[in-house]
Amino acid sequence: MTELTLEQKRKVVGGAGIPAAFLNAIGGIVKSGLGFIENMYTDIATTVFLFKHANDYDKLEVKMGNSTIKYDNTQSNKLELENQAKLPEPVFLV
Repeated sequence: MTELTLEQKRKVVGGAGIPAAFLNAIGGIVKSGLGFIENMYTDIATTVFLFKHANDYDKLEVKMGNSTIKYDNTQSNKLELENQAKLPEPVFLV
């Protein structure tokens, strides 16, 4: 093994490539950003679906992405049915 001269040392270029750790870090940042956007979208979609169909079901469990919402409307629907049964039928006079 020979020692490099001063001029040869100046010609040697080190670290010219992009290190894998740097690329992994950039990939992790992009992945977390896209995951945040995806979770935000699924949270909004789940909430909108729940409010549109809240009174359609007694029990409802919605899972989209990382979001899970459970909704139990059995008591409210039961009371509404009991109150409807207590109302008298309307009489139409002709």
